[in-house]
Amino acid sequence: MVIEITLYVVLLLTAFPVGWALAWFTKEELVPGRKWLQAFAYVCLCLFVLGLLFYRNYSILFTLFYMIIVAEMSIRKSLDKKFVE
Repeated sequence: MVIEITLYVVLLLTAFPVGWALAWFTKEELVPGRKWLQAFAYVCLCLFVLGLLFYRNYSILFTLFYMIIVAEMSIRKSLDKKFVE
């Protein structure tokens, strides 16, 4: 059980550099696509909460949480004026 949780944490930590890399490679699309990234993150968050309450399939919840982190990293980078110049 401890190894499984450790593996999940390590894999979730990889979402941060993946989100940063996504933002880096799509700099020109960050500002116009910010509303879509926010909508995507919001939908994933709603599905994550509903999954926690009713479904309890942890692999799907893990995937949703990973996508939330990646989208939020891109959203944060889109707000950085120096980054999107």
